[in-house]
Amino acid sequence: MRNLAMPFSAALAIIMVPIFVSVFSLIHLATPPSAQAADDHGDYRNLATPINTIGNVVSGSIDGSSTGIDIDYFSFQAQRGVRYSFIVNLGTVQSANLQIVNSIDRGIGSSAGQFAYERTGQLLVDWIARTNDTYFVEVSADWDPLSGQVFLGTYTLQVSADTTLLDRHGDSRDAATSMAFGNRYQGAISPWSNQPDIDVGVHGGDDEDYFSFLASRGIKYTIDAELGTATGLTLSVRDSVGDLEKTNDGVGITMDWVAPATRLYHVVVSGTSRVREPVGTYAIKVTANTSLVDRHPERRVDATPISFGNAHQGAVSPADDLDFFSFQTRRGVMYSISIEPGSAETVNIAVHQPVIGTAASNGGIGMSLDWLAPTDGTYYVVLSVSSQVRVGVGSYTLRVEADNALIDRHSGTPGDATGINFGSAVAGAISPAEDQDFFRFLAKRG
Repeated sequence: MRNLAMPFSAALAIIMVPIFVSVFSLIHLATPPSAQAADDHGDYRNLATPINTIGNVVSGSIDGSSTGIDIDYFSFQAQRGVRYSFIVNLGTVQSANLQIVNSIDRGIGSSAGQFAYERTGQLLVDWIARTNDTYFVEVSADWDPLSGQVFLGTYTLQVSADTTLLDRHGDSRDAATSMAFGNRYQGAISPWSNQPDIDVGVHGGDDEDYFSFLASRGIKYTIDAELGTATGLTLSVRDSVGDLEKTNDGVGITMDWVAPATRLYHVVVSGTSRVREPVGTYAIKVTANTSLVDRHPERRVDATPISFGNAHQGAVSPADDLDFFSFQTRRGVMYSISIEPGSAETVNIAVHQPVIGTAASNGGIGMSLDWLAPTDGTYYVVLSVSSQVRVGVGSYTLRVEADNALIDRHSGTPGDATGINFGSAVAGAISPAEDQDFFRFLAKRG
């Protein structure tokens, strides 16, 4: 099968008369002469016949010319991402050549990415536009390489456009489409060649669709794509300066991601080399699991006050999250700190001292921690991800109970000893372990 999309200058190279080829090529790449051969369509791009791409059918003929070979140029407005189909129906002409030629800004020669094939009595080219610009259809004469006979005659040209592949979304952060959570956005990956060396600036790079959303620290976001005509997608999350946060690497169509900070992020949809046909349509939405929002500060100074016996809802998210809670202790009181797991299997429970250091921890094992206060003061319950379970990031409920039966009621020094009334009961507790309770009474000699 002949490659109908090869550049016309390349096709001429097979002619056995080099001088004729050189002269012909120079004539057609140079500025056109003032007098054009009698012809129904221009032999040069600046004389091309404009056509539309909505089922337009144009008649033409390949005639004799001063150079011996006729070329008919047609111009059309291409839109990036759209797949165009060109059909030349051979009428009285026995054979011809068909190709898409670059816009004037992109120089001479055929445009990249053409798929050319033949049917009985037809020449066909499928092509996806990489830029928004004026491109050209070139229908040119063919010849018999043995006899040198040039085939002349009539033809019709038909053009159609698959606008479902129109590039709807920007290819950069600055041109990103703003997303509303839960809404579904239609899009298409087109063009996509899996050739990263294509000149992005001149001929247009592979398509990437950017979407922006404001993320809150700790919230889990689910990026969910639905395939249309595309057979696979790469889903990525990038931060506000373009650094990669997470990607599915072209595997699957759903991805979960926990925001490490409250700021603007971008979902980037692109093609993948893991499927045979990455070009096609899709739909995408982002949902937010607000149960993982970071409700509690990460510093002592901003800690959430604890109300004994009451439930405190929270979530350890993202993985490096610390949730600080403050409470006033009494020496000797036993404090029971317990966790009711939500989406987290459990969390690491620790008691931090007033200024620096850790007083106690459960090491991320179990659901509770009992701690005896060594002194009066402000201490802190600190919750973090447990390294002992598979699902450490998630929600929880915190409760703190105080066992006042062990409160230190009596002084630990003789000067402040509790006075005793003979015959009366005096309640007390030895707590903490180093506690001493002093009592005083008036004794009489003997």
